[in-house]
Amino acid sequence: MPILLPNLDDRRWEDLVSEGRALIPLYAPEWTDQNAHDPGITLIELLAWFAEMDIFSLNRITDRSKLKFLSLVDIHPEPPRPAATVLSFALRTGAALALPAQLEFTGLDLFSQATVFQTLDAVTVQPAVLAAVQVKDANGFHDLTDRRLRGVPFGVFGDVPQTGAEMYLGFDTALAAGEPLSLFFTFASPHAKPEERRRILKEVKARTQDCTPPIPQCAGAVSASSPAGKPALPPFGGARIAWELATASGPQIVWTPLSATAVADDTRTFTLDGRVIVTPTGTGAMQKLGPVDTPLCYLRARLVAGAYDSPPTVQNLAVNAVRAKQVTAPGNITWSIAPGVIAPPEPTAPVGLQLTFDASGEISSLSFPAAATPRFRVLSLTPATSTAAGSLSIEAVLLGIGDGTPYQQVTLPNAPVKQASLNLFTL
Repeated sequence: MPILLPNLDDRRWEDLVSEGRALIPLYAPEWTDQNAHDPGITLIELLAWFAEMDIFSLNRITDRSKLKFLSLVDIHPEPPRPAATVLSFALRTGAALALPAQLEFTGLDLFSQATVFQTLDAVTVQPAVLAAVQVKDANGFHDLTDRRLRGVPFGVFGDVPQTGAEMYLGFDTALAAGEPLSLFFTFASPHAKPEERRRILKEVKARTQDCTPPIPQCAGAVSASSPAGKPALPPFGGARIAWELATASGPQIVWTPLSATAVADDTRTFTLDGRVIVTPTGTGAMQKLGPVDTPLCYLRARLVAGAYDSPPTVQNLAVNAVRAKQVTAPGNITWSIAPGVIAPPEPTAPVGLQLTFDASGEISSLSFPAAATPRFRVLSLTPATSTAAGSLSIEAVLLGIGDGTPYQQVTLPNAPVKQASLNLFTL
């Protein structure tokens, strides 16, 4: 049974004629005779017939044909991307906890299927809880805590930011010196999303390439001005903000400025979704401020100079937060370690892998050189004893063994695969 094509436009000839008649008073109010004998009505009926034929032809166009038409005007669909989200952590008890990058967490999607997400950066989980959000402008303090808890957007520096406006973040526990605090801001503006970040980085990369002199074609030539690493996000020149922490100076509470090295702003001065990592140089102090009666440790951001074309509006503010992306493990390979083989300690990060097999297929020698490639994630390692065999499991897929003939094909067990994340190794 053939698959029916989608009906992109279900209007028929009668509908098109009715629409044309309804537009006559708008575009030609002097046209009063709208009976069937009028030549103008005849033209409307004729054009409606042509339009109906075009609609019929449009519904016959397949998705493959649409992609071909788009390619003619140099428009190509974006490749699939893994889902991305932001994870926020909280401590039940205890001191700050440092979590490394590439930790995996599992949750259920809308179809109750287990979905694995992996953190992209390291994060330090602080025991402090964000208990109040206030904004101070020319009219004084405004308590926005309830708006944040209900998910209602609020302006970072008010609805109309003015120089000197301030945002206060109050925590129920004093921030400790030297302990980084991760704040993730998600803004309501569509121009603050990851697409805008990728566009800016693409422009920076293109500008860098245009300004980089070509490398001579002689052997061993190296360009001294060749860029290294990924392009950095350029700063936002329209506005400048300063971060300050309330600290104790004797009996007085003073606002201690945080230097540029103490604040890592990935939001581009509140214009892009991202993290702000604040590392206090001193211990915060508790105080009552504004309409909030509870003593809290306040961290504030102050608009020092400049202005915004569009006021930054916070959609969500998460504490102890880090980006995460959806991942799918390619699979795992488990080998047996021959008795008597001495294995190194199990690594906690992806490392190189060097091993040798004996005639029975068991590992006869094993090492994890840190600088070697390719690098694998070790899932489990059970050391062998003098009499019992051990086991080694790594995150990888063994596609098979080739016989040397051309045009051999192998199929990955989990598809589709993001091309940039695929690493293929042969021995």
